[in-house]
Amino acid sequence: MIEVSKTKIIIKEAILINTIIHEIIEKITRDFNNNIEDLMLNSRDISRFIINTKKSLDEIGTMIVKEAIETSYEKSGKRASSNVQVTKQTVMNTIRKLGEVENDEAKLPTKKKQVKTIYIEADEDHVALQNGKNKKIKLIYVHEGKKYKSKGRYELINKRYFTGALKNSEELWLEVANYLEEAYEMDKVEKIYISGDGASWIKEGLNWIKGSKHVLDYFHLSKYVRKATAHMPHTIEVLWSYINNRNKDHVKELLNFIIEETESQAKKEAVKDSKRYILNHWDSIMRGYEEEYIGCSAEGHISHILSSRLSSRSLGIKLKTIRLEFGRSRSNGSLKSI
Repeated sequence: MIEVSKTKIIIKEAILINTIIHEIIEKITRDFNNNIEDLMLNSRDISRFIINTKKSLDEIGTMIVKEAIETSYEKSGKRASSNVQVTKQTVMNTIRKLGEVENDEAKLPTKKKQVKTIYIEADEDHVALQNGKNKKIKLIYVHEGKKYKSKGRYELINKRYFTGALKNSEELWLEVANYLEEAYEMDKVEKIYISGDGASWIKEGLNWIKGSKHVLDYFHLSKYVRKATAHMPHTIEVLWSYINNRNKDHVKELLNFIIEETESQAKKEAVKDSKRYILNHWDSIMRGYEEEYIGCSAEGHISHILSSRLSSRSLGIKLKTIRLEFGRSRSNGSLKSI
C-alpha cells in the first residue's frame, strides 16, 4: 500500500509540474510574440525588446515565488496544491535559482497618494549561518496605518517591506526615502513616525526621512521596565503609572529609589542601565502617546517575515540563500529588491 501511495504522489507531482511547465511555456510564447511584433512593426528598438523580454521572465519568477514570499517555505509548499505536498526544500531551491528582482521593477502606485501620516517600523533578526557565524538581517516596512480585520486582528494598510543581508543602513534607508518620494506627495504628509528600539541604525532613518520622528516601541520599553523592577515586582505598576502619566521626574525618582534599595551589585547595574535607556529615550517614549500614533508591530513582522524562514533552521543557513530570498520582499503584490 505504501508503494502504491508513493506512486500516486509521484504521478500527481508529475501532472502538477507538467501543468506549471505548460503555463510557463504559454506565457513565454505569448509575451515573445507580442514583443517581437512590437519590435518589427512599432518601436524597432532592440533595447526595448530586451527590457520587455526580461520583464516577462521576471514575472514568471514572481509567479513561482509569490506564495514563498508571503509564507514560510513549508507553508508555501502545502499551499501550492491541495493534493500534492511540495517540500520546503523544493520551494527554497526554486527561489535560489530565480536570482534577484531589481528595485525599479517593483510596482508603484500610478498616482502619488496623499496621506496625513506615514508609519515606518524597523527591527532586526540574528541568523545563524552554516559557517558558525551570525548575521544581522534588518527589516524596515512602511504603511499608512491599520484597519480592523477580525476579533483581535488588524491589517496594515498598503504595507511595503525593505530588507537586506548585504546592504548597509544608509543604502537601506535611501531606498525607503526614494520609495516615499515616488509613492506619496510628501508635502501633504503631516507626520512620519519611525518606530523601533534605540539602535543607531534605526535612528539613522531620521537623517534620510525629512520631518520624521523616532518612537520607542512598547516591546523594548516594557523589556527595560521589567529589567528595572524584576527583583522588586511591587514597583512595576508604579513605574508604568508614572510613564503613562508622562511624569519624567517621578520616573527618575522611582528608579533612583530602586537603585538605592537594591543590594546586589549586578542587579543595581541592571537598574542603572534601564534608567539610562528610559531617560535617554524619553522624548521617543512620549511620542507613543500622541493621538496619531497607532503602535508598532515590528517584533511580529520580524517573526513572520524573517524568523519563520531563517532563525528556526537548526543547521544554519548560507549567506547566499539570505541574499537570494531577501532579494524580494513582498507586499500587496509588489516586490522589493535589496
